[in-house]
Amino acid sequence: LITGGKLTRVPALLDQAFPFAASSVKEEISLATLDSVLAANNLAKNILLKLDVQGYEDRVLRGAERMLPFVTAIISETSFYPLYIGQPLFGDIYRRLAEKGFEYHGSLQCKRHPKTGEVLFEDSLFLRSGAKGVVPGK
Repeated sequence: LITGGKLTRVPALLDQAFPFAASSVKEEISLATLDSVLAANNLAKNILLKLDVQGYEDRVLRGAERMLPFVTAIISETSFYPLYIGQPLFGDIYRRLAEKGFEYHGSLQCKRHPKTGEVLFEDSLFLRSGAKGVVPGK
């Protein structure tokens, strides 16, 4: 849940899987969209966009609408279980990127629950449909 720029974590699963994450520090930050930050720049094609924003992926993508046509590859941390209240899960990010012309190309790495072995989240690779020269042999 984002309230005044604050993400609220889901303590049970997060604390169980990652006890070192149980403590937190309150910190105020400024937020800006990628479109507003990059608006003055002359963007080149074939941008790699890396997202690791702790449950804020859908909001970052919403703020990158004008930038996305220049993006060829996206690596996004995607969760299969909620670690933060209101965060998008893998399926949400998959659908949003598919609507924007990206295809899922697998996991680059994943983090498993230390006790159950279930995949909690991964770094998902999405490539623009029809992108040439990004994947060897294509």
